[in-house]
Amino acid sequence: MSVTEAMARIENRIRSSRRLDEKAKKEMLDLLDSLWGEVSGMPEETGEDVASLAGFMDVSTYEATREDQDQELLDISITGLAKSVQKMEVTHPDLAGTVNRICALLSNMGI
Repeated sequence: MSVTEAMARIENRIRSSRRLDEKAKKEMLDLLDSLWGEVSGMPEETGEDVASLAGFMDVSTYEATREDQDQELLDISITGLAKSVQKMEVTHPDLAGTVNRICALLSNMGI
């Protein structure tokens, strides 16, 4: 799956979620827009890192928005998402900040 496809799936999942209220949906979509802006401007050599980030974002969003939520799976997916961006923290601090905000929001959805 390409990064573009993953981002589209994430957006669709957020928009159609019954677990999220309108405020949470807006916040997630705003963060997703920020993330997309940061990711789309990254150099080509970060392609595998960006693909990993998009994959974990996709899984984390799925786990956070599914009807029959499993907190352990949500925690594991969020840990993977946070780990996938660690490599880019120094060179892309804005990206890391956006992902950290997404992780916090997704984690709070599981409470």
